[in-house]
Amino acid sequence: KARASVASLINCSANEIIFTSGGTESINSVIDGSLYDEPRKKLVTSTVEHAAVQDFATAREITGSSVIRIRVNEKGCLDLEKLEDSLKSGVALVSIIWAHNETGILSPVQEIAELCNREGMPLHFDAVQAVGKIPVDVTEVKCDFLSISAHKFHGPKGVGALYIRDGIGWRSRQIGGGQEKSRRAGTEAVPNIIGLGKACEIAKSDMKTNTRKLIALRNEFEKAISKKFDSAVVVGRKVDRLPNTSNICFAGYEAESLIPLLDQLGICVSHGSACSSGSWGPPRVLTEMGYSDSIAKGSLRFSFSKYNEEKE
Repeated sequence: KARASVASLINCSANEIIFTSGGTESINSVIDGSLYDEPRKKLVTSTVEHAAVQDFATAREITGSSVIRIRVNEKGCLDLEKLEDSLKSGVALVSIIWAHNETGILSPVQEIAELCNREGMPLHFDAVQAVGKIPVDVTEVKCDFLSISAHKFHGPKGVGALYIRDGIGWRSRQIGGGQEKSRRAGTEAVPNIIGLGKACEIAKSDMKTNTRKLIALRNEFEKAISKKFDSAVVVGRKVDRLPNTSNICFAGYEAESLIPLLDQLGICVSHGSACSSGSWGPPRVLTEMGYSDSIAKGSLRFSFSKYNEEKE
């Protein structure tokens, strides 16, 4: 039942879903399995991926794989012309983030999928931040792999899923048992999987209502901040992004000083991604978008959920 619920959320068949321990495992498995038989072939990705892609890609470079990293423009959007140029030959996998974990900016997934499908290139979307928050349909946006993590939409931590399109060639590297139709060995975390399935059901039924609420909260928040602080720069304000994410840079300030003060007031924010916690340099995604260090060092990410209210 849980497998069917996950499949229903992204519009695929239940037999195309395998359960994992979360987004990182799903992402690593796709890259590793795609390069397993063709280690010298290329991985195409972007310069603003989550650490699960960035760091794993770097590790594969050390073992001989070639990695092509496509840059983004000043709006944080992928350079589609450069992507198209990279798809000529020798590519084992294209892996692109659907919604950015720090800025909320959405990639042009339809255009990316059309390019890859036309060239016959295997495509993976890291949809960890997108699934459960905005509509994700693998029939409409045709990809071969898609990664999901339950705790990003109020499911349990420590469980996720990987969509593998039926008929796609891919070799699992997790060996030792026949679980998940021999695609992911190891005893399944059944309670967590049930939690993931239920979270998918709730997300699907509540998505339209939650989206309207979160966009209104986010926009009102950004309007108030911009009015109060002349130095505030809202990242991605003029492009498509997630309804729940607000990344604001406070020019001339440093997140390292702001976060403890806000924490004392019971306001939970972050600088950069959760996976780079403790790093106070300018976030990579902002420097790639052309923000100066003095602005990027003052970036704070505010995340909203359906449980937040306007008074907060």
